[in-house]
Amino acid sequence: MLAIETLALSKKFDENYALDHLDLRVEKGAIFAFLGPNGAGKTTTLRLLVGLARPSSGTANILGLNINTKLHEIQKKIGYLPETPVFYGWMTAREYLTFIGNIFQITSSKLKTKLVNDPEVLFLDEPTSALDPMGRKEILDMIESDIHSLKEKYAQQSFQLEFDSDPKDFVRQLNSYAWVIDVVSDDNVLKIKPNDMKKGQSELLSLIANSGLRLNYFKIVEPSLENIFIKIVDNNE
Repeated sequence: MLAIETLALSKKFDENYALDHLDLRVEKGAIFAFLGPNGAGKTTTLRLLVGLARPSSGTANILGLNINTKLHEIQKKIGYLPETPVFYGWMTAREYLTFIGNIFQITSSKLKTKLVNDPEVLFLDEPTSALDPMGRKEILDMIESDIHSLKEKYAQQSFQLEFDSDPKDFVRQLNSYAWVIDVVSDDNVLKIKPNDMKKGQSELLSLIANSGLRLNYFKIVEPSLENIFIKIVDNNE
């Protein structure tokens, strides 16, 4: 059974599509992320899937249940964290938990041992946006395996070197090698983009040793998730 399936799911505001005929299949147990700029329809999609908005056309199934006809059953099986969680200032903590329990049909007696509905499908909208660094790290660690896969697929490592003198002759030499895509020079600092990381690692140190230049530091630069995001979005514009 699929965790999520959308069939031409669409949402229009006036004459503008916030979501335009989305077809999507997500297997149970998978971690799946939407990636796109503001206005791409990420939050709109989540709101449609959890029942906070109605589709203009198309439909979706969560755990085999249709969002148009089985929404109440769906909401017992899912969890949802909005981009900006809002707590009602006029409620105490106990009242708020009771309110959430009522939504998921959890009785007051069970709230002592079950504060959430143990969802089968969990929807997170910008889950790290309002967190401190420790909270952000905890969330990212939960999805570490998928982040690693993302980096393997889209990330491009590079070498960064700093010398104590002008390496212009060394730059010319590097540009003659087939494994070098680009060399960016900023004073005595070089950033080298390879198309073959292993070959670059095996050859670069010997090239440096034979260059006669004094090396201040050498490091391999790992792209951040923000860099990966920009690369993927730019490639799909």
